[in-house]
Amino acid sequence: MTYNSSLDSFCGSTFWDSNLTWYTDNPDLSPCFQKTFLVWVPCGFMWLAALVDVYHIVSSKEGNIPWNKLNISKLVIALSLVVLQILNLILVTYASSNEENKIYDADFYEPVVKLLTLMLCITIICYNRKYGVMTSGVLFIFWLLLILAGLPQLRTEIVNYDPNSSGYARYTFASYIVYYTLVIIMFILSCFADLPPTDSPYTYDKAQSPEKRSSVPSELTFSWFDPLVLTGFRRSLKEEDLWPLNPEMTSKEVVPRFEKYWQRASQKRAKAADTSASTADATAPINQKQSTKPISILPVLCLTFGYHFLFAVFLKVIHDLLIFVSPQLLEHIIGFIQGDDPVWKGYLYAVSMFLCCI
Repeated sequence: MTYNSSLDSFCGSTFWDSNLTWYTDNPDLSPCFQKTFLVWVPCGFMWLAALVDVYHIVSSKEGNIPWNKLNISKLVIALSLVVLQILNLILVTYASSNEENKIYDADFYEPVVKLLTLMLCITIICYNRKYGVMTSGVLFIFWLLLILAGLPQLRTEIVNYDPNSSGYARYTFASYIVYYTLVIIMFILSCFADLPPTDSPYTYDKAQSPEKRSSVPSELTFSWFDPLVLTGFRRSLKEEDLWPLNPEMTSKEVVPRFEKYWQRASQKRAKAADTSASTADATAPINQKQSTKPISILPVLCLTFGYHFLFAVFLKVIHDLLIFVSPQLLEHIIGFIQGDDPVWKGYLYAVSMFLCCI
């Protein structure tokens, strides 16, 4: 089944074709879907989730991570991706002048969207180094999304490659292979944490918890905790084996933040009480005590730890939604076993079930 939309004229092909994607033994995605949805979704995520990195940068008390092989490599490869997208935009503009090349609006927007998003990534990489942010979960997820979303187009480019095709078609193939390779390298580099910042009120030594210096994969798998587990496996743990709290979690850091919002709430309540007292009825008894409603601690906690609460709620919502997805996938797996659908659907259901259970 083919679904026509306004994107058809934008791309020069149908946005979604079920006969091409689902009801077939050799599934593929339409070029329009590859150039729009699979490009805009990762880039849109990056622009929205960049607010998380902005929060970490603004709230950071550290700074000046020294230049090293890791952050220099990230910057060089990201700049290479920017140059590649600029070349793609120039070549698309040049190829559009030749009527033999079928160029549509989606071919122009694809490099532009990628170019702007990659420039945002470079900005975040530079500011992370300047303000002492050693890892970025947002960039890690962004590069992973680009890899996953780029797989269908990579397959299409390889399967449809023709050595005897036009020069523009050969360039498109070579350009995408280079682009995809650089994205994989960027993802690998994002799996490592940068060096500790030189300008920091905190200390970074072996006695400190390795959590703050851990990479994103290490935080996801909790592998930074393995040394303590191995120590406990070999012998009984002692008090000196335990790591101190991360500086951001100590009362020295948390209490001043809480007190700032508590004092603000207290001043607001006192001001409201004074206003109410000044407008009270003059005929009221002098010894009558005005009831003062106590300050609610919940808004103060939300202002102090609101970001962490919201992120936890977001993860909880995703977890609860995946609980409802698993039975649906199980139903499809049972139907696949009883039916005669192509084998690739069975692999798709199995992988989807595995991902939902992680």
